[in-house]
Amino acid sequence: MRRPVSLSLTLLATAALGLSACKRVEAPAEAATPQAPAAAAKADGALDATANDNLNAVLWMQRAQEYKAITEQTYRAAADHLDVALREAHWDALVPEERGNDAKGLKPAVVLDVDETVLDNSPYQARLVRDGKEYDELSWDQWVAEKKAKAIPGVVDFAKAANAKGVTLLYISNRAVHLKDATLANLREQGLPVADDSVFLGLGTVVEGCEQAGSEKNCRRRLAGQ
Repeated sequence: MRRPVSLSLTLLATAALGLSACKRVEAPAEAATPQAPAAAAKADGALDATANDNLNAVLWMQRAQEYKAITEQTYRAAADHLDVALREAHWDALVPEERGNDAKGLKPAVVLDVDETVLDNSPYQARLVRDGKEYDELSWDQWVAEKKAKAIPGVVDFAKAANAKGVTLLYISNRAVHLKDATLANLREQGLPVADDSVFLGLGTVVEGCEQAGSEKNCRRRLAGQ
């Protein structure tokens, strides 16, 4: 990897998907009607709790002003701290074993996850609710190939501010490496800075001397810090 990491940001936007709507709101464009098979009424008239929770979560993420306010506030706060972080030569968010580049004089970088941190995949989740289905790799790959995910509110302004200060954006994601081209195209279309193909570190990235355990990101984080 050509760049060190001296800045790190992880937006916990995924927490939003675990929250239910507090009031009835308009259904999302791709959620369709709750009469889908998985959300259809049971014989006793009760709705499937899991499907309902998923629908509520999608509605909250797509329609709640609180969600938009939270993500924008988080990214504004991150942007406000860029100058302070850049002035401190040894400031970073790496654990000791992920360090290794301080003496190489390479550009600072911000590490970002992709899904629900940079890109909003709630339309894909809405389709699953509508069609009474669950996540599977085929439907997920098809969604990624569409390159239709929108940017999380606030992330583009933050990313552009970081890029303007000479900071490289690194995307460490559990999207598989074969989805790299579609993911980078989606990021670029949404206005996210993409320096080159090497900034995407997807699941399956080979890191010499480091054995990856399942989907954990430790090896890729170590690579980002070398």
